[in-house]
Amino acid sequence: MNKVIKVLFLTKYPEKGASSRYRVYQYLPFFKNINFKTQALQSDTSFNLMYRKGYFFKKVIHALKDYLFRMFFIFKNLDADVIYMQREIFAFGSLWAESLFKILGKKLILDLDDALFITRVNKNHNFKWDKASRVKRILNKVDIVIAGNTWIRDECLKFGAKSAVHIDVAEKVQFKNINNKINQPLKAIWLGSPTTSKYLFLIEKPLKKIQDKIGLEINIVGGNPNDIFLFKSKCINWSLENENKYLSISDIGLMPLAQEDWSRGKCGGKARTYMANGVIPVVSDIGYNKTLIKNNISGFLCKTDLDWIDAFYKLNKNIEIQNKIISLNYEYVNTNFNRIKIANNIEDEIIKTYST
Repeated sequence: MNKVIKVLFLTKYPEKGASSRYRVYQYLPFFKNINFKTQALQSDTSFNLMYRKGYFFKKVIHALKDYLFRMFFIFKNLDADVIYMQREIFAFGSLWAESLFKILGKKLILDLDDALFITRVNKNHNFKWDKASRVKRILNKVDIVIAGNTWIRDECLKFGAKSAVHIDVAEKVQFKNINNKINQPLKAIWLGSPTTSKYLFLIEKPLKKIQDKIGLEINIVGGNPNDIFLFKSKCINWSLENENKYLSISDIGLMPLAQEDWSRGKCGGKARTYMANGVIPVVSDIGYNKTLIKNNISGFLCKTDLDWIDAFYKLNKNIEIQNKIISLNYEYVNTNFNRIKIANNIEDEIIKTYST
């Protein structure tokens, strides 16, 4: 093919947003055979306001500004060949942009890393709308879905997507000395957002028991500071610097999930980040976690309170087991989640979609 394809990457968040950073921005330096432009729906200001309570009118004003900026960007770049939508073009309103692109003969790619086709109530939004129905209509308009796991891929096909493929998320291995001291007590990290730290309530009893029996330092990075758990913990505001700092000092990474379809749509982001940073994943036994982690070999898959407790007992004061898991995970991530390799896979799908 002689023509150089022009691609618009329309992301949900700016680069500081984990979903957009992992799904799009980290690959941009490695694309060689396409021309591209990027634009985030949320500005940095909107992103910073997103999880703050109050500021209702300020949030509305900035959301409207974001909408107008995106609309302007779209009309300025109608000569694009492929539209790569990370989650969605707009967060609300009609699907006019998707329809316009289809009329103009553009190829539409939807990147999906959450089961947004499942109806859920989000208490953080003052406005309520049927997000799931909207996403299902988007699925019927796009040429292909790039899914974060195989379950999302298969569900999208059930809901009428023309085509869907699973492409994993890349992780950069952060090497650290794995033969250093044993932390006493063990240090655990939970990494996420204020809307998802509620999942720690699912394991607050076993974590409290572990703290009482063997001691455990728990750092919650990016969680809701108003959450009050049975166990003692420190809640740290998320920033990339804080994320890297607490990953570097942690032994164990927590990822509890509810036993529900929404959890089956999770793509193992936390667990993969833990693995890449020498932090041993101790996670719920559901969905993509079961593909990513080999129980008792590369981490621990937990169904019951006893499973969570047992994982910590196995790791406590056992530097040999810790180092063995860390070394195995470094090799696994380096081999399977290489950024250049996955960027090439995404670029290949873009070119293939344009050509069909």
